[in-house]
Amino acid sequence: MFVREGGAEDNPQRTLKEQNVFAVLHQLGFSGNLYAMQSEMWFYSNTMANNIAYREQIGAEPRNRGKSVDDMLLVDEMKRGMAQGNASGKHLIILHTKGSHFNYTQRYPRSFAQWKPECVGVDNKCSESGTDQFLRQ
Repeated sequence: MFVREGGAEDNPQRTLKEQNVFAVLHQLGFSGNLYAMQSEMWFYSNTMANNIAYREQIGAEPRNRGKSVDDMLLVDEMKRGMAQGNASGKHLIILHTKGSHFNYTQRYPRSFAQWKPECVGVDNKCSESGTDQFLRQ
């Protein structure tokens, strides 16, 4: 994962034959933070991020009490990460949004429910409005 085509063995473990992109960035002096609305720690450890905050952790923060646990919570996390940064200016921020995962009705604030009858499946048309708003932040 996170390697060029041919950079991993074609086996169930996907054994790496070369360093992944995050290992290379780390060697080049980059620090990194990962903020996620999912909880796939096995996946996140491959990023070599200095700090990892995931859905349950972010949602449990006192500053987020009473808020919907959706992608928009990542905006403030990202801003905090950018403020911390790295003295050299080499800082990578990884955002793993809910994006097109899960049910449309569970991914975005209700204010984005603009398709009637409401989409309840996973398709690009339903996710674009909320994703676009998130990226504009």
